[in-house]
Amino acid sequence: MKPEDIHQAFADALIKQDMEALANLYTEDAVFHPGAGQVAVHGRRQIIKELEVFIPVAATMKPVDRTIIEKGDTALIKLVWRMTNEAGEELEYNALEVLRKEEGIWRYAIDNPYGV
Repeated sequence: MKPEDIHQAFADALIKQDMEALANLYTEDAVFHPGAGQVAVHGRRQIIKELEVFIPVAATMKPVDRTIIEKGDTALIKLVWRMTNEAGEELEYNALEVLRKEEGIWRYAIDNPYGV
């Protein structure tokens, strides 16, 4: 698995509504920032609760541009991604992510999908 493979794994788990597979994409102590004006959440279980909002639009989530800086077991990703919301509007976001390789698997350590 390369760092950029995490985005397809994320989309696949959401589409299947496989919350266990989704949880395994995060380190146990991961941090997730759910959006502007909201407080970051910590830990897999809390993060999974926040991610449920993406289930209805998971099939429309697409990475469109990535910059990856990798050093050892850490990777920094700047990601531009698009999705179509339930109203049919196409939205674009700039994400910032830090991945950590654990047991040969890349996982989110910090996930900031809206770049806030």
